[in-house]
Amino acid sequence: MGLFRTSEEKKKALNQKGQEYADKGDLDKAIEEFQQVLKIDSNDVEALTNLGLAHVDKGRLDEAYKLFKKVSELNPDSVAAWNHLGLILSWQEQFNAAIWTYNGALLKHPNSALLHNNLGNVYFDKGMYFEAIKEFNRAIELDPSYADSYHHLGLDHFNQGLIDEAIKELEVALKKNVNKAKALLDMANLYLEKNMLDRAIQGYKEALVIDPQYSVAYSALATAYIAKAMHPEALEALKKVVELNPQSAKALNSIGLYLDEHGMSDQAIDYYCKAVAIDPTYTNAYYLLAQVYEHRKNYEKSIELYEKFIKINQSGYLVQEASSKIQKLKPLVLGQKGNADV
Repeated sequence: MGLFRTSEEKKKALNQKGQEYADKGDLDKAIEEFQQVLKIDSNDVEALTNLGLAHVDKGRLDEAYKLFKKVSELNPDSVAAWNHLGLILSWQEQFNAAIWTYNGALLKHPNSALLHNNLGNVYFDKGMYFEAIKEFNRAIELDPSYADSYHHLGLDHFNQGLIDEAIKELEVALKKNVNKAKALLDMANLYLEKNMLDRAIQGYKEALVIDPQYSVAYSALATAYIAKAMHPEALEALKKVVELNPQSAKALNSIGLYLDEHGMSDQAIDYYCKAVAIDPTYTNAYYLLAQVYEHRKNYEKSIELYEKFIKINQSGYLVQEASSKIQKLKPLVLGQKGNADV
């Protein structure tokens, strides 16, 4: 390395060598080269970006997030950095944070088809189909040749309830240069919608062959297993989600539900509590927790949780049922207190 006259020349050579290792799939050596660059210049955007990509490929999403965050601070105009921040959050099923990140990025880059497209993917994964289709259409409007347009057209058909047409469009998408794991996941979701459970399970497994770190596919696979009453397999899939993504409130809540339904309420409570600790707005976990305490005749705690559920959910699903339960439980609380005073 003594042959280089300047630090810039040395950084350029190390970045190039690291990229060569990365292209060959030797990520450990690539990481070493990029880290050498950062020892010379801790703010080298190219090395930070390449190191972030290497960590993504190694499944080290937390490390990658920190690196792309730094790139976004050093270079706010980096669409790639903002996109990867959103992608990492969505892979970790932190959908609200991903939506916030993409919307913030779009304030800076309103004409990025990539950002609109991936924001649409997050909305779709969260079940917000109207918002998803709006973003997909905007991406296609900005770039009519966008490769994922066929994929998103399939999702549009799905949103309209045209499942067979959606499947056909996704079959076209799979033949094109798109994210095949995502396309397989979405197609499997369509089969699940049609109650073709074996086809759905096959699709989720094919997506996981392409991307073994795809926690969303494991989560969907668990849903299909539950629909087939394959409960042990569903539990293993959910545990895999938590292994890959400890921040998945949805997976923790689902494991709690499984344990609750199989008579292990103590462990279920633990998982429900972990879910709301990660996402304090996760209403389903509050409702399920309230039910557990109701069955245990801890009516005061149950009312507290139903009230929290209503406060967060307001006019949403099961609010009326929660209100009715509270009215039925209040006299029981008074009865318990009266017995305690005797």
